[in-house]
Amino acid sequence: TDYNSIIGGQYNKICDYDADYSGILAGTDNCIGYRSQRSVILGGCNNSMYYAGNYYTDAFSAIVAGVNNTINFFSSYSTITGGCNNTICTSYSSSILGGRGNCICDGSHDSAIIAGHYNCICNSCNSVILGGNGTPYGGYLSQYIYGSDRAAIVAGHFNKLTYSQFSVVVGGANNKICNGSVNAG
Repeated sequence: TDYNSIIGGQYNKICDYDADYSGILAGTDNCIGYRSQRSVILGGCNNSMYYAGNYYTDAFSAIVAGVNNTINFFSSYSTITGGCNNTICTSYSSSILGGRGNCICDGSHDSAIIAGHYNCICNSCNSVILGGNGTPYGGYLSQYIYGSDRAAIVAGHFNKLTYSQFSVVVGGANNKICNGSVNAG
């Protein structure tokens, strides 16, 4: 681990193999670890990056403020800005901007969640959730896009898109597009 900087804050660390050229500016208990080269954490508390890059590319990822945010497992070029308990995992070039309890995972490359809480994009490239919310049920997220490339949920409550490419749900509550068809409730 070479050419790193920690400026201010407390209990921050950059450690493990291949976390080179990375930095932490202020904050508390933030960590940049294994294979997260050329990454940065700017402030916040208990934010972390582990294995954000892979064998072929450096991570080039960032967490800007917030609490308990995580970028890990092959999520190069990804960003989390603010919020709390947000996660990007195995999804490169993706972003979460604010909100809480949001996740982008399982190959949801080039996707974004902007605000809202308990939203998830999973196995869905080029997809977006703009605001809105779900409620966690024992770790289950109730507003999500799953298996639906180039799909969107714009606001609303408990909306779902599954296996429906190029689809959109705008507002409302408990709306579903499943396998390319619309179902209420």
